[in-house]
Amino acid sequence: MARPLLKRLAALAATAALAFTTMSTVAAAPAHADAVCTSSVVLNATTRSYEYGDYMSFRADARTGTCRGEDSYIPSSPTGGATVIDASTDGRTWSRVAMTSSGSSYAYLYGTGILKRSVFLRARYIGGAYAGSTWSSSVSAPVRINVYRKVTARFRSGARATGIFRITPAAGFAGKKVLVQVKKGKWRKAKKLRVNRKGVARGKFSGTRRGTKYRLVVPARGGLGGVKYGFSIRRYY
Repeated sequence: MARPLLKRLAALAATAALAFTTMSTVAAAPAHADAVCTSSVVLNATTRSYEYGDYMSFRADARTGTCRGEDSYIPSSPTGGATVIDASTDGRTWSRVAMTSSGSSYAYLYGTGILKRSVFLRARYIGGAYAGSTWSSSVSAPVRINVYRKVTARFRSGARATGIFRITPAAGFAGKKVLVQVKKGKWRKAKKLRVNRKGVARGKFSGTRRGTKYRLVVPARGGLGGVKYGFSIRRYY
């Protein structure tokens, strides 16, 4: 009878040890609960003013946050996280123009002439989880990107030089006049030139042996910034 009793006692002891181990595991779980962390994101622009058709480059970076009361870098590959670049013409209504695949902490927007008008850009981090921590979403401050019209010119010599100017894009200027100023102490009105449907304006200009400074003034219009195109006319005889 002693041996069966010993077997029962051993079985009871093993069951108790198992129960103790299971209870210990459950009690320790809260110590590994997910932490909710903050995040921050910034928009980097090579410059904030571009000529129409220029190469442009922007990068959004989800950089740092606070997790468990300490500063923390956003992980490079969080589950479900993504970084976005949004654009807006009025600073209130936004649309997505660039986004990385899930899990990336940065996004790029770049190329030649990718912005056809002046806009606001902002960076946005959707948020994600990594190694037991969850990073919240965040939005950067908006950045105003000025895109201004392109002006090119060529000149023909003569008794008075002929200037031939092309404004790109021409939309909004066909049939209208643009101002030309001359530098005489300060900038003064010299004349106005009419722009044709192709964005071309022509005018004749007098010069001096030291050179006379002029500038063509193209105002802001149609979502594009204004520009002042300077040139000098010199007389050689």
